Amino acid sequence: LKVNRSLQSLNLSDNKIGDGGAMALAEIFKDNAALSRLQLDGNRIGFHGVNALAKALAGNQSLVEFTIANNHASETLMSSLERAFEKSQNIIMLKISSHRVSPVC
Repeated sequence: LKVNRSLQSLNLSDNKIGDGGAMALAEIFKDNAALSRLQLDGNRIGFHGVNALAKALAGNQSLVEFTIANNHASETLMSSLERAFEKSQNIIMLKISSHRVSPVC
């Protein structure tokens, strides 16, 4: 996938990849110039995974749709992800709803 030039859409929803899987995917997608749609809903991705994805995908020029709903990240982290994508002029849809939000102490 790192040298992918043809795969445009990837749906890995509900595969329980967790933070480790998300961090591995982040490394793969950092330089990917073909993928336009990525779905990672329901994968138990938490702080470390979302953080890695945000850093890797924020500068991606081909991604137009990214969904990461129903995971285990905090509302603050989801806001960080949203801000990372605000800089992208390509992103058309960013779905970050329905996360388990920890209470703020």
